[in-house]
Amino acid sequence: MQICLPVQSGKPFPTLYWLDDLALDKKLARLESKGGVRRIREWLLASPDRVESYHQLQQFYRDQRRSFIKLKEMALLPVGARKRIWETGIGGMEDWTLVRCLHMQFAFHLVHPNFIGAKIKEELDAQP
Repeated sequence: MQICLPVQSGKPFPTLYWLDDLALDKKLARLESKGGVRRIREWLLASPDRVESYHQLQQFYRDQRRSFIKLKEMALLPVGARKRIWETGIGGMEDWTLVRCLHMQFAFHLVHPNFIGAKIKEELDAQP
């Protein structure tokens, strides 16, 4: 797993955590191709408590990203780019009810264990 800074070569980069395990990457790709993103989002939206917890998780991710940014770097970015870094959640998501890119979500889970990552792990373990 790798951590990337939110500003790379003067451009916004809202994803902080990346997988570098090829076998895990392939398992997650297979899960995505078999409807894993849709199933996990449906599971999330079925519970108002889970939705609220997911919003808190998005805020935590956003705050983590903010902690890596130097204010002088932010000042150099265009306004739209600043908004993407400063206001969005996991991987730059604006809609905090979306679950997208299980790779990104699971990489975050490996650094900061959370209930979405645990659900992804459950789905991974159920794969043949």
